[in-house]
Amino acid sequence: MSHHQHRQRQKMTRTKQPSNDRCSFGEAIKTFADHVLRDTGAARTIAISPLVWTIDNGCDTRNWYFLVASAGSDGKFRIDNFHCRNDRNLAERSRIALMVEFVSRRPIVIHEFDDELRFAKFCEVAWPCERTTRIRIDVERERAEDPRIGQPG
Repeated sequence: MSHHQHRQRQKMTRTKQPSNDRCSFGEAIKTFADHVLRDTGAARTIAISPLVWTIDNGCDTRNWYFLVASAGSDGKFRIDNFHCRNDRNLAERSRIALMVEFVSRRPIVIHEFDDELRFAKFCEVAWPCERTTRIRIDVERERAEDPRIGQPG
């Protein structure tokens, strides 16, 4: 992913900024789940992207993250990043723990994806708007520029 594409994706997503207070892993997961599910109303539907990575300019380490998409009770699409810096194991554990946390908050519909493009296409259909279309187009462009993108690893 190019630096420009990474910055564009950051502009299209929100990141829940952690407070300065330290909290446990479980508390962090619950706080992020609260943030995602705020004002979602009775029909709570979320989509969880696969674990993906990017490399920031000037760095040589992978920054692991996944995305969680939802909509507010007004139907407006929103998407949040869960970044774990260069710790893939922590990112995998966080993604699983977050899914378990969501399941414990029934009723909820969870769509979990193992492919970033399928995630983007689902979001475009579930929450049609200019933003979801841009996300899908960006993922397709990345794959066209480098066929290795979207491959496991």
